[in-house]
Amino acid sequence: MKFRKYVALFGAAVLGLSLASCGKKEEDAKVTPMMQIGLGFSAKTATNMTNGDSPAFASEQVDVTYCVAAFNTVTKKIVSARFDCVQSKVEGTSAQVTWTQTHVDNHKCTADKIDTQETVYGVKTHSADAQASKLYQGDAYGMKNTSAAKGVIAGGAEADTQIEAFSAWCKGKTVAEIEAAVGATGYATDAGLKAGCTINLGEYVKAIKYASEHKASKKYDLDTEVTTGVGCEYGPAYNYGLPSTEVGFDMCGVILKGNKVVAAQFDALVVTYATDSSTLVPSVVTNVKYYSNGAYVSKKALGTAYGMKSTSAAKGVIVGGGEWNEQAEAMEKFVEGKDVTVSDYVTNGSYGAMSFTNISGCTITQTNYVKAFGKAGFVGVNADVYAAVQAAQ
Repeated sequence: MKFRKYVALFGAAVLGLSLASCGKKEEDAKVTPMMQIGLGFSAKTATNMTNGDSPAFASEQVDVTYCVAAFNTVTKKIVSARFDCVQSKVEGTSAQVTWTQTHVDNHKCTADKIDTQETVYGVKTHSADAQASKLYQGDAYGMKNTSAAKGVIAGGAEADTQIEAFSAWCKGKTVAEIEAAVGATGYATDAGLKAGCTINLGEYVKAIKYASEHKASKKYDLDTEVTTGVGCEYGPAYNYGLPSTEVGFDMCGVILKGNKVVAAQFDALVVTYATDSSTLVPSVVTNVKYYSNGAYVSKKALGTAYGMKSTSAAKGVIVGGGEWNEQAEAMEKFVEGKDVTVSDYVTNGSYGAMSFTNISGCTITQTNYVKAFGKAGFVGVNADVYAAVQAAQ
């Protein structure tokens, strides 16, 4: 009798667990997949020294790789993603410091422009036109021959083509799957990915991982037909009389349905340069505000630590003041639902009409964010960015 009693109790326990499991599956099935937007970045620096001239010539380059992605809230898979990269350089000799950027004027890629600061300290900023990212430079970037020499992609592929191939490949993948497909050295190990992308993807993986870890909290209806676009505007803030300069990289990512903004995110990265007062050899220095535990920290991630609220309150516009991340969220709310063609940049490559005016809860200088939004919109509505740039010339 005792044996039968134990069997009965065991059977009841198993049945209970089975019913609980079924209930859990039914509960999971009721979870409606939604979408979240994430904007990510990664920054890499390199110093190059040349001794051919006297005095020695040195340059410091910062590469900022950035991306936007729409994430499925249930599967964690990427619905759509776009990547890009900008490269900035500070160069120095004993006589001068120059700031080099590759530019786009009216959607047209121009040669590198160099501004010279004939003083011991500082870096002079450029005029306010748009810098060319790798997507914009297209063939002008000059990677195709190097790519062809690897013998993987027939005839080679330019940087923009490979970046777009990676963006397309990421669709339907989780971040973990992306990490698994890229080796420790940063090169693709997955055969499908490698077939169209042989560039080093280490920084791109870091950027998409950052995006997944810093998604906006708001959720949107899942739509597998959306596209994404990303843009960045950057330049130095010349500090008069001081041997350093802060260079801001202001970024925007958008999710689009046609031309309509479903969601947007803004963020900013700050890199601090310094120059030796006698040799003017430039270097990137660790600014504890924007750099922590071996990685750059964005303005949005800093939250209240950015320390803007009291300054904002003093303006008397936002009651109690607004922190940078709060004001960025106000810009995001402002552009949501708008047609990206409200930005003149999307339609004709200029920055004329579009401005973020009268935004409730936002008093920060918005110039570069307007430009970054225009670039993100242009990328989002054009599947082949460089082809669109060429067509606009």
